[in-house]
Amino acid sequence: MGEVRRVMVMDTSQRRAFVGAVEDGIPIVGVTSDVPTVHAERLVGMMQEVLGASGWGRGGPDLVVVGRGPGSFTGVRVGVATAKGWAFARKIPVVGVVSLDAMGYAAARRVGKPGISLIDARKGEVFAAMYDGDGCRLADPVHLPRGQFGAWLEAMERQAGRSCAWLAGEVAASLGVRPELVLRSEETDEPSPWATATLGLARWARAGRDELMDLDPLYVRPPDITTPAVKSTRAGGSA
Repeated sequence: MGEVRRVMVMDTSQRRAFVGAVEDGIPIVGVTSDVPTVHAERLVGMMQEVLGASGWGRGGPDLVVVGRGPGSFTGVRVGVATAKGWAFARKIPVVGVVSLDAMGYAAARRVGKPGISLIDARKGEVFAAMYDGDGCRLADPVHLPRGQFGAWLEAMERQAGRSCAWLAGEVAASLGVRPELVLRSEETDEPSPWATATLGLARWARAGRDELMDLDPLYVRPPDITTPAVKSTRAGGSA
């Protein structure tokens, strides 16, 4: 494949889903959905809307970049599966970007110091990952109870040998941290098209490899699936 200039980027793992067109590193058009329950129904229509407004014509994008989570289990599955199917049908390469990484990269670009990006994992938990001042991840994403975040943050700072200068993500302000640590902006509250596309392009530039066959959702914690109890077939008693 030749030079990659046109990128279709999407992420449906969060409260706000987006599809965008990025050309030569600059977002040119984007569509969002703020109703998580309809991300699955709206995604293909959002993609068509973005393509129609991009001016790319029949050529379309050179690369598809998708946020692979963590976040909503359903949202993550929908985004990754749709991106892979759409890219496969059009013989376009696809790469995945960790949604926390997009937030961490955008935050580090603003502050230039280490910090933590956070996503609400529901059920009293958060997803979290730490980044250096260049936005490079220092440890794999984790999920932990909100009440344990302070202790985890201190442990991560000791391990990294440096203090955090920012906490990114809408959920950060509800964790009882010092207010001056909370970084709020459109690009850091949730993953942004620009940061996701930038990291996707960097992955492609490093490896030049289509991730179609091994791109999976990043759930971090196991999906909430339980096995139904087996009923006894014995008359009048339990197994």
